[in-house]
Amino acid sequence: MHGLDAWPDTLTVQTASGGFHQIFEAGDVAMRNSASLLATAIDIRAQGGYIVGWDSVVNGRPYTVVNDVSPTGVPAWLAETEARLREGARQAALSAHSATLTQAQWASESQVRKSVDGLCRKLAGTPEGERNNMLFWAACRLGELAAAGRITEEEAWSACADAAEQNGHMDWGEYGVRATFDSGFDRGFGGDR
Repeated sequence: MHGLDAWPDTLTVQTASGGFHQIFEAGDVAMRNSASLLATAIDIRAQGGYIVGWDSVVNGRPYTVVNDVSPTGVPAWLAETEARLREGARQAALSAHSATLTQAQWASESQVRKSVDGLCRKLAGTPEGERNNMLFWAACRLGELAAAGRITEEEAWSACADAAEQNGHMDWGEYGVRATFDSGFDRGFGGDR
């Protein structure tokens, strides 16, 4: 893996939690949103994704520009690594998705309800800094149940929205929470719905 010296000099923002956003000009590079695909705690936000903008203040904590330069292009090694890892993850997910659908189709109604309730309890108890990733994961699992015909999208959204309200994620706005839910639900559903 590339070290810190491989990252180009680009617009960089320190987040309210002490992390960093490096902003790149995508140009014609096709990348998608991901969470920890490249490495733990390295997320990518691309088309359809969002970040909190610099000079924003969230819960009294600022997002501050720490390297005020123009965004550079996405490094070739980053785009190539992301594409390779994404394809590997896609292949693994297809295999796991097939097994999950079979399991969900044969689950009893009480097993499905326990699964939904457990996902929502886990999401409701997720601390700041992990909520978006947990929402995506929970929405994936609910999408799998929906693909198996065991839950509707409306039921899944309602359950996730309630949990996001409990853990404070909704404080960031329903639009962003819904976008993350939709992305996860689509992934779990496995395509067109």
